[in-house]
Amino acid sequence: MENELADMWEQRLGERPQDVADDFFELGGNSLHAIVLAGAVSRWIGVTVSVADVFDRPTLAEQALLVEHLLVPETARDDGEA
Repeated sequence: MENELADMWEQRLGERPQDVADDFFELGGNSLHAIVLAGAVSRWIGVTVSVADVFDRPTLAEQALLVEHLLVPETARDDGEA
């Protein structure tokens, strides 16, 4: 998950994150990059990732966790909650 996201960051920023704690915006990302990244991630996983998601979760680790969460079917998430 993190490697695929790192590839996407590199394609958009021209720089590959070196650590899961790297911040998309500190590596040169801006609003336009966030729009393009959100679209690319959405197409990749088949679930909508918003631009706000990119801003709210700017690190590689946070984005990977979001994608993993979005990939779990909603029924499975409901089953795990009491």
